[in-house]
Amino acid sequence: MLSIGKPIDNMQVYVLDSRQNLLPTGVIGELYVGGVGLARGYLNRAELTAERFIDNPFAQERGEKLYKTGDLVRWLENGELEFIGRADHQIKLRGYRIELGEIESELQKHAEITASTVLVNSAQKQLVAYVATHSAQSEWATLQDTLKANLKSSLPDYMQPSAIVVLETLPLTSNGKIDRNKLATYEVTQVQAEYVAPRNATEKQLCEIWQSVLGIDQVGIYDNFFDLGGHSLLAARVVTEIQTVFNVDVNVSAVFEQPNVQDLALIIDSSNVSHIVEIVKANNSEKGVLSYSQQRLWVLDQLEGSSVEYNIAIALDLQGDLNIQAAEKSIETIIHRHQVLRTLFIQSDSGEPETKIRNVSEFHLPLVDLSGYATTKQACELKRAMLAEIDKPFDLSNDLMLRAQLIRLHPQHYVLVCAIHHIAFDGWSNSVFIKEFNELYETYINNAPQPLADLAIQYADYAYWQRGWLQSEEYTQGLNFWRETLSDIPNRLKLPTDKPRPQIRSTRGRRSVQCCRKH
Repeated sequence: MLSIGKPIDNMQVYVLDSRQNLLPTGVIGELYVGGVGLARGYLNRAELTAERFIDNPFAQERGEKLYKTGDLVRWLENGELEFIGRADHQIKLRGYRIELGEIESELQKHAEITASTVLVNSAQKQLVAYVATHSAQSEWATLQDTLKANLKSSLPDYMQPSAIVVLETLPLTSNGKIDRNKLATYEVTQVQAEYVAPRNATEKQLCEIWQSVLGIDQVGIYDNFFDLGGHSLLAARVVTEIQTVFNVDVNVSAVFEQPNVQDLALIIDSSNVSHIVEIVKANNSEKGVLSYSQQRLWVLDQLEGSSVEYNIAIALDLQGDLNIQAAEKSIETIIHRHQVLRTLFIQSDSGEPETKIRNVSEFHLPLVDLSGYATTKQACELKRAMLAEIDKPFDLSNDLMLRAQLIRLHPQHYVLVCAIHHIAFDGWSNSVFIKEFNELYETYINNAPQPLADLAIQYADYAYWQRGWLQSEEYTQGLNFWRETLSDIPNRLKLPTDKPRPQIRSTRGRRSVQCCRKH
């Protein structure tokens, strides 16, 4: 890492977290600068100025600004700043927040490495490392193995690159920085063993599953799943496909323990036939039942009243010539397509919850026009409008489980804000919603045929299936096993806290800002 020294006279330097709280020595945060040498903003770029030049929360006088540099740094014990990397190089992948600079720093510890950078293959959700070396090309394969071993010993699994590309030099931009855009166009060859074709039906089907999940053209029976770019989420997808194709009980751990096709095929051939019943379409004449997770949320709603605690927010930044009618029609189609979004959760005469599918003839997308506001005022009004939509409780017995609002910032710039209740939506649903919205919008603006096939089953069908499965003999056996295994664990994990645990949990929070000035 590189020390960039101490602040110069008449300049203010702060290392802050994502909520603009001061960070102590040794903790990585974003660098903010202020003082007499600070510029007024970007010429003729009001939006960028509003984003980067913020009000100084530590100022003695009103009107002072801080510049948000985008650089990640930390204070050293000697009062100097250490440069870590760029904030825009901090990414979230497979649920983990990753600082790419940490991986690059570990790579450059090797004496043969002259430069390194790490990129994200967004299509495959994988990390790819690029390194430059002065070693002979004949030694590159050995160097790759050494680097992989070093990273495995120093970094957690989720920070391991799926591939390491060795080059003589890394391409540079005109100002001498690594040209990441050019590197992204380079072909990445995954680490594969010498190709050996499948020898039986199990190996052949398993190779086809790996090829589909990993997005590669050819897999041999000795190839390592994780060397090909696999990770825990993809392993879960592989197991799901195995259970569907072979109808056997196989756990995700099998992929980790037997990461090549030959060994995993032997596990499949020796596994017991799965007793999990396939989810089928339920009888529509029956009263709707809730899944157990839905019932939990319904009970909490009955006990505590309407709350925004389980509201999920989606905000899409839409730039260009937006066809509002097509956007509105796209959301309407999604609501019609997924019954759970128009499901009402009501109380039966016996006091038990049940569901009822609401008929929706058309969906109206409200429009809030903020285009007449100045930049700073507009940002405040945008935040207010978004929070008003997101922080509005749902009536589970009367409302659609999805609300949406379109906010116009400029004739070419909109924000689509959606609030969805968790009883009908979760983290996995987020990508489904965005994908379907994009596909449907393209369809409606181009008057093209409907691109989405009808759903074979709905969430209500899963709820019926779950009720049946949880009453099966297989489930009872599994439940008894875990009850016996966990019989000695404490009812409540007691951790030392600064205050006693309240009888009723509160979601109230408080922000505390402390300013520590260096002398």
